[in-house]
Amino acid sequence: MAECFGFLRSAVLFSRFQFGYNGDTTFTDLRFLRMMRLSIRHGSCVMTPFAYSGYGYMLAVMGERSEGFRFSQLAQKQITESLSLPGTYVFVHGFLQQHLKRPAALSLDPLLRAYRVGLETGVMLFGSLDLCVYSIAYTYAAGLPLAPFASDMRSFARQLVICQQHTALLHLVPQLLLALNLMGKTTDAGIVTWDACRKERLFGADVVVDEDGWAFVTISYAQLLVSYILGDLARAEETYQGISGLATQRWPGTHFFNYFMAFLDSLLMNWLQRERPGNKKYRRGAQRAIKELKGYAKTGSVDCVGILKLLQAEQSAMPAKKAVSEHVGREMYDEAIIQLSRCGMSHFAVIANERAGELLLR
Repeated sequence: MAECFGFLRSAVLFSRFQFGYNGDTTFTDLRFLRMMRLSIRHGSCVMTPFAYSGYGYMLAVMGERSEGFRFSQLAQKQITESLSLPGTYVFVHGFLQQHLKRPAALSLDPLLRAYRVGLETGVMLFGSLDLCVYSIAYTYAAGLPLAPFASDMRSFARQLVICQQHTALLHLVPQLLLALNLMGKTTDAGIVTWDACRKERLFGADVVVDEDGWAFVTISYAQLLVSYILGDLARAEETYQGISGLATQRWPGTHFFNYFMAFLDSLLMNWLQRERPGNKKYRRGAQRAIKELKGYAKTGSVDCVGILKLLQAEQSAMPAKKAVSEHVGREMYDEAIIQLSRCGMSHFAVIANERAGELLLR
């Protein structure tokens, strides 16, 4: 009887969590703590893995990242039924496992599986969020071919529209447009905006876009990446100014996308520093982003090592720094290329190759 009561209470809390996730999140932490308490008092049930992953996320946000990772491992071991898998994987692969202990690219298959389970079980809120995390991990953390990704994302975007999962849609569509732009499949490869998404028929006019929240930050950083690749400094700077003052510039807690945002921040600041030498604010901005990445690297984030090495090579190879020899600069870029390739981020390894080539030409 006690076990049945605990399961019912936990299921109610899980349902309330789903309905409240996109609204008032004030009591999110309390719900996780309640679910943990129910599991301790009445024993494990189908919702226990979700409770463990949420509790691990809370610990990671408070700075206890090793303990957060430990609870992510416990959460996965507790999964016995598919109902808890989509919600658990949102936290395990979005906040706890990817950037703490292993390359983000290794989470692509589990996240896609979690989305499919969400479709099958009706847990579409968390299933769609798994897909959202998948799309960001694919475009930023994995140097994989874009053509199959773009094809799949078009189909998934239609599914999200049908299921009314607009929150996830607004995070997925920028990654789809980013991929299409980089493949040269759009009318203007340099533009990643909500208007461009509509023009490419990626979602309909009935979808209300996000102008100052996390989805806006997501699409802005996609624009920043495209601008960097195409060499459009003016548009990159304008995009950065539009997001630099937002309180939501970083995703909550320890989300893996945070260090890719720091990476792009520093790339832009280094770019501005090269084009406008003598302006100290750009150097300070680059150093601030590097400091943020060093914090992630110290906690074991393997993905951060390569991008951090690239940024440090960029700083050392500034034209004003004559003390760095060609040999030392080349070695730093070589280390970045090797580490980026080792983690599967061959697209950023290409950037490191180009930057090393420019150093040698200078």
